[in-house]
Amino acid sequence: MDWATVRDCLASVGRRTGRAEIDLFGQFVRENQFRLATFQEVQSHMEPLSQLADLFAGATIFSINAFDSFCKWEASRAQQRPLFPMDVPKLSNTTRERCEVLAYLEVEAKKRIKSVSLRSCRRLQTFRPEDPVNFWWYEPQHDLDKAPTKGV
Repeated sequence: MDWATVRDCLASVGRRTGRAEIDLFGQFVRENQFRLATFQEVQSHMEPLSQLADLFAGATIFSINAFDSFCKWEASRAQQRPLFPMDVPKLSNTTRERCEVLAYLEVEAKKRIKSVSLRSCRRLQTFRPEDPVNFWWYEPQHDLDKAPTKGV
């Protein structure tokens, strides 16, 4: 991970103006009183906000990589008894659990963020940057524009 780039990106977060409509973090975020003071790698299981970021990032990547599996899972869940045994998708327990989480996340996000979609882009995507939570996929704007990559 290129921690210097991550630090630079996160350093600008507190400068954003606007108010969150979701009561995700309560008064803390609504009053724009937060500032990034330090930056360090943490064990996510010890930090609830890091777990939340991991959940959103993981759900976003899963929605991209397993969109077709998610659609098959969703269709089989809606059908009480499949017409043909071959209609039942063969998914691992992990994929089924992730589909459950993604479906729940989509429903709850739609209640709170009107611009969120899963199907229009075949991934979790929001269309208004002013929304308090955003799902977006990096797309280069020109030939020299490169996405950040993991360091090895």
